[in-house]
Amino acid sequence: MKRFLLAAVAGLTASFSGFALAADLGRPAPRPVYAPPPVVALYTWTGCYVGGNGGGLWARRDWSDPVFGRGDFGNVTASGGLGGVQAGCNYQLGQWVLGVQGDWDWAKATASTANPVFPGFTDQSDTKSLASLCARVTPGIASCST
Repeated sequence: MKRFLLAAVAGLTASFSGFALAADLGRPAPRPVYAPPPVVALYTWTGCYVGGNGGGLWARRDWSDPVFGRGDFGNVTASGGLGGVQAGCNYQLGQWVLGVQGDWDWAKATASTANPVFPGFTDQSDTKSLASLCARVTPGIASCST
């Protein structure tokens, strides 16, 4: 009985095992069935964008009268908050990026001070908005116009 059981185990083991190949027979390497993927740039700056922003504003205002020689009327620093939008488009040519961007910010920065030359008059500053338009040429030159 022991021999029968041993023969059955040996037969099952042989039926589930595959053919063994010697390592020194030198089988040819299989050819790939696909082509390697093309090299693609990981990132490009080409495209358009829209965004929002918010922050603070500090503006120093100086008043003077150089025409009539009345002198310095004083200065004041206006501060407040601002928030706005910006949008732009870029186009990448090799390592160069060409683009344009514009933004508009609504602001609330007010201040006032008494005029020292003309008593009873008040000098006021009220900043309501800011805007800019920028052109981009990199890695060379970037210029902005406000």
